Amino acid sequence: MANEIAERFFPEVLGQDNAVQTLTAALTAGRAPHAYLFTGPAGVGKKTTARAWAKALLCVSPTSVGIPCAACSACKKVNAHSHPDLLWVDFEFQAALLKEPLDKQKSLKIATVREMERLLRLKPLEGRVKVAVLTPADLVGDDASHALLKILEEPPPGTHIVLISDEAGALLATIRSRCQRVRFRPLALEVVSDIVAREHGNRPAAEVDRAARAADGSVERARALLEENTVLAFDWATCPLSELLTWCEGFQNPRVGRTGAERFLEALLAQFQLDVRAGDRSADDLDRALLALTRIRQNANVGLTLQHLLLHIRRNARKHGG
Repeated sequence: MANEIAERFFPEVLGQDNAVQTLTAALTAGRAPHAYLFTGPAGVGKKTTARAWAKALLCVSPTSVGIPCAACSACKKVNAHSHPDLLWVDFEFQAALLKEPLDKQKSLKIATVREMERLLRLKPLEGRVKVAVLTPADLVGDDASHALLKILEEPPPGTHIVLISDEAGALLATIRSRCQRVRFRPLALEVVSDIVAREHGNRPAAEVDRAARAADGSVERARALLEENTVLAFDWATCPLSELLTWCEGFQNPRVGRTGAERFLEALLAQFQLDVRAGDRSADDLDRALLALTRIRQNANVGLTLQHLLLHIRRNARKHGG
């Protein structure tokens, strides 16, 4: 029965039957609360569910009470992230608002929350209501938290707000108390496997299975592991220089990032230790790799650190005829 409800109301939401039941009950009763708090681990469907919830509220041709048609202009715009009555308030929104680089956004600021409130107080442009999704809610700053609490205490009429948080305990207790909480659990292994297999149909089944098993119920983590595996398998030693530089810059990708660089260097160090013992490599390469790992752990620029290290190692190899 739970699966039937999920398929009718939110077919894109997989493996979160309890959350779907909570939301569909509100829709069918016609009593959707003004604020929800979606909590649970990263990568288990909270954002997907928030978008599906927005679609259900904004659909102009529902097939039944609360069931979005998925075909009207509103549903299509929600899918395309372009509906004017859906605000997605996140670091990308804040970076555009403050005219700052995206990678500089570490917390959601009071100016961002105030802009969300301003936009919510405007009349809907196309729908009957306005919907705001704020994420990550656990990274709302102190001043911004009090501004957010004010919105939740006195919500603009005809608005629905969804806060998304991996760590609900980081939010003010007063914020939590003014939202209806919907808990999301780690996904079952078969759900993670199915999602990732559909997205990466060209990857070996065994590789997908390993990523899914190591992901702790998180699709986001499984995707990151697959991407990391792709990066770490790159032939940095013999590829053209331009490809090497691009590959090093790829570690700026948040899914691979500093952790991926550390794993790469740890594996490189293990191999270099064997090479040095066998007399096939200079101890200088080993020392430089260790220094690069230390620098990355001390927050040095990942791409540049790897570039300097690997270019030096390649020059050494050519010098010694390797």
